[in-house]
Amino acid sequence: HEHEHEHEHEHEHAGEARGHADLVASYQFVCGQPAALDALDTRLFEFFPRLHEIRAERATPHGQGATVLRPGATTMAF
Repeated sequence: HEHEHEHEHEHEHAGEARGHADLVASYQFVCGQPAALDALDTRLFEFFPRLHEIRAERATPHGQGATVLRPGATTMAF
């Protein structure tokens, strides 16, 4: 019976792993007319429906900043 208990315990932990995951990615965009940019919009939430949040950072000639993007709030202003 001990084997059955261990097996049940393994299944309990297997479900926990699906709850949350972090992904770190870095992208750099180069623009020929940076003065013409005022915002960046992402469509990642359309392609990854289980994605809940993106913490985006930016560095421009006007300064640095950060934005939290979510479905329905997908634009990072510069």
